[in-house]
Amino acid sequence: MTPGMLKMESRDLIRANAPKLILVGLVYIIVITFISELQFRLPAPVGIYQQLRLWEITIEQFYNSFRTYGLLLSFMLGLMLPTVTIGYKCYCLKIVRKQEGDYKDLLFGLGMFTKVISLSVVITVIVMFWSILFIFPGIVAYYKYRQAYYILLDDPTKTIMLLSIFFTNSIAVFNLFTLKELRFE
Repeated sequence: MTPGMLKMESRDLIRANAPKLILVGLVYIIVITFISELQFRLPAPVGIYQQLRLWEITIEQFYNSFRTYGLLLSFMLGLMLPTVTIGYKCYCLKIVRKQEGDYKDLLFGLGMFTKVISLSVVITVIVMFWSILFIFPGIVAYYKYRQAYYILLDDPTKTIMLLSIFFTNSIAVFNLFTLKELRFE
């Protein structure tokens, strides 16, 4: 299939599913923004900043309350982000495969919560360690594992990391830096 044919097929899929696709995308953005905003806004109980500013509590008490409330809640909300993201990827995959997608697909990641979280942690750690070496190896590592979530959606029993490397390894680095994937025709 030529790139022109792929673009035409993509346009047809978007036109056919436009209202629902846009609404599901907006719901996804709202949920992700809401979770991120909660992570940002809930690090401490209400009024603790006011008490700290008025010197009614010490810095040590402030950080103790920060640790007990904020970190636990922030961690729990952080676990929700990958599950909602894989739900959105599941919806998009159904649209590409010309299947019926629904809003409930955004919650699909909750059904495989442990696999999604463990995959996210492994990918994050690998990319982080490669990025510590230098930025370029981190970009290549991220590029290698970008298909892992789709492989997880297709068949959770497969060796996800190796297949992701296999699918993106052939011409991946060359395409990344020659920008062949961003051609406009």
